[in-house]
Amino acid sequence: MKKSATDQRETVAEAVRRKLAADSPTVQPAVDPGPANGHGRAGETIDPVVAPPRRAEPVEEAPWAPAGTLAAGEPPAPPPRRSLTGREWFRLVLLGLLLVVLGAGASVTTSLLLPPTYASRVEVMYKVQNEQSTGFLREDRNLTTQAVLMTSRAVLEPVAAANGMTVEDLGKKVTATIVEGSDFITIEAHDRNRTTATAIADAVAKSYLNIAGHFGELGTRQYLTAQQAAVAAQIAALPAGTTNQALTDQAAAIKAQLDALNTSINATGTGADATGPLSQIVVPAYSVPDPVGFRPPLAAGLGALGGLLVAVVAAALLARRWTRR
Repeated sequence: MKKSATDQRETVAEAVRRKLAADSPTVQPAVDPGPANGHGRAGETIDPVVAPPRRAEPVEEAPWAPAGTLAAGEPPAPPPRRSLTGREWFRLVLLGLLLVVLGAGASVTTSLLLPPTYASRVEVMYKVQNEQSTGFLREDRNLTTQAVLMTSRAVLEPVAAANGMTVEDLGKKVTATIVEGSDFITIEAHDRNRTTATAIADAVAKSYLNIAGHFGELGTRQYLTAQQAAVAAQIAALPAGTTNQALTDQAAAIKAQLDALNTSINATGTGADATGPLSQIVVPAYSVPDPVGFRPPLAAGLGALGGLLVAVVAAALLARRWTRR
């Protein structure tokens, strides 16, 4: 029995539907709920429309990264930098030299515009007594004490009052330095005026001698007595039943020096030194020929160093910018 043309078309359509259902994900067929506009039959299934699978689009990689070299999730490598050309190197060197010259020139100009500072000095010799040169009162300690006394308020106050300035301002102008390996102490005063600097140095030295003149044997005995009391207090503060050999030796040394000093004072019958003053001016106040402070050669060196640092930073930034592709 031969099939009609309509039956053959339905057989072919059914075969196509089965083929699509086997090749595509399972999709529930839609069921027609009923006649619409008088067309179709109730319960008749409607063939689903299956979209063809989409092709994956290739990922476009960075132009500088070779294809297939990036792992999944790995960011692309930065582009390589090129080398500086000869012209660019020449420009960097020229820029560096210009900045160094400008820095040195600006510093020298500043130093020339500022008023110069002059220095004056006085050389004072401090004679260390024999009883002071041994034990814990060493020679360097005596000299250090005298250097501190030279810049103390007791010495500077009358000088500051005579020159119409405060003790703090005068203290910034005056220094006392021990000459290494000697008994000399240098008093140095600074001022914008050469004559004023010399006058200040001379006045400070004389004020020191006026005070140090009273610091003879009687002053030394007073100093040693205070030291003896301080050591005795330290020994008394030790825990019961304990001793400190260093403090014991120090107390014995102070006692020996006090005994020798008392013997000397009793022999002379006065509170002054039998051998003359402890301190005296050996070189009167004199002015240093060249100005001190921020001088042009030093200013040029510091300015050139500052310009060089700026040049290095600027060259690094420009080179980084120029070598970007």
